[in-house]
Amino acid sequence: MNLNQYKTTEASDAGAEMVVYDPKGNPTDATITLAGRDSQIYRKREQELNAILRRTPSSQVKNFDFKAFTDETYKLCVLSWRGICVGDSEMECTKENISKLLDDPDARFIFDQIREFVDDRANFMQSNVKN
Repeated sequence: MNLNQYKTTEASDAGAEMVVYDPKGNPTDATITLAGRDSQIYRKREQELNAILRRTPSSQVKNFDFKAFTDETYKLCVLSWRGICVGDSEMECTKENISKLLDDPDARFIFDQIREFVDDRANFMQSNVKN
């Protein structure tokens, strides 16, 4: 097995383009460029979580909001997008708009796709990356 064929770090940092599918499974004209789980962004968040857990007394770990931390990690993996609109206006890809979109209960189908895409290393194999 040649491990060179499985390198994903560089492509994870550069990002890969995900086509957004509607809730019925139909492709849309919207795309989101995402950093992968082997990116510096994702790995830094893992290190932050480990540091938090080391500092937190075990009796208090149950109070830590893992979901909020994880959701923020995936939001940070959004590098850019095209075709995300509200009404007739395309939303600019800003930190505020990323949170606004991904916190919207009606857009959870997009957040689900982002999680799945970021976590799948195959999306960040050099032969699969489309930027």
